[in-house]
Amino acid sequence: MQITTLAKEVQPYVVEMRRYFHQHPELSNREDKTIQRIAQELTDMDIPYEEIPKGGILATIQGLDPGKGKTVLLRADIDALPVQEQPCNLSQPRVCQSQEDGVMHACGHDGHIAMLLGAAKILSSHREAIHGTVLLLFERGEENGGGIGYILAYMDRHGIRPDTVYGTHMSASLESGKVGVITGGAASTAMGFDITLHGRGGHGSRPDLAVNPVDCFVAIYNGLQAARLTKVTPLCAADPLHRLGGGRHREKHHSKRPAVCRDGAAV
Repeated sequence: MQITTLAKEVQPYVVEMRRYFHQHPELSNREDKTIQRIAQELTDMDIPYEEIPKGGILATIQGLDPGKGKTVLLRADIDALPVQEQPCNLSQPRVCQSQEDGVMHACGHDGHIAMLLGAAKILSSHREAIHGTVLLLFERGEENGGGIGYILAYMDRHGIRPDTVYGTHMSASLESGKVGVITGGAASTAMGFDITLHGRGGHGSRPDLAVNPVDCFVAIYNGLQAARLTKVTPLCAADPLHRLGGGRHREKHHSKRPAVCRDGAAV
């Protein structure tokens, strides 16, 4: 297959798909219309697929001799973010804009869907060049981790064991027209946790008799902030702590010192 030539041929289709999904974004675990459109595109390409409840879509392209080759899985995430899109980008009006108030494909998943559908169009039209099996995974709920558990459970039940997995993903650090392949971790995930600090409440006139958990929180925050800025590179596989909000406590009266401080963070 002349991949570059074929990619140029499907480029208008990929652009069309990207703009459609950008205009019709859906939040995590609510991607019903997105799933319907993906399913329709796969049907038009004569690619069989299974819809995994709460997980997404898993499609299969069989080569001429699938039993003797490898199984490769190509994956795209499909959910959007609760972000209000502005009509202009950094320099000019946007070519297309979200039609859903307060929802936007701000993380590029519209492009990921479009790229995977473009790959599906090329591969399904050249099955004779595939000596193995290509799986196409369209993942729900990537932003909140809601879909992957259902996908992995489905694959385990059905004995689906790909030899390798590629995630279709865009990178602002690459020039347009280039493709990057990396060994090992290519991206990070976010794992949230809650923090509860227990102190001892007291009156504002005698802070020396109280143990203020907010002071403790500030010390923790400053230490983590210093570590993030001076000890850990954001480009390493183990993503550093990247969000730690202000403390929340029960007492709202200015003359009281709180007994409990709660907050959350993500790594």
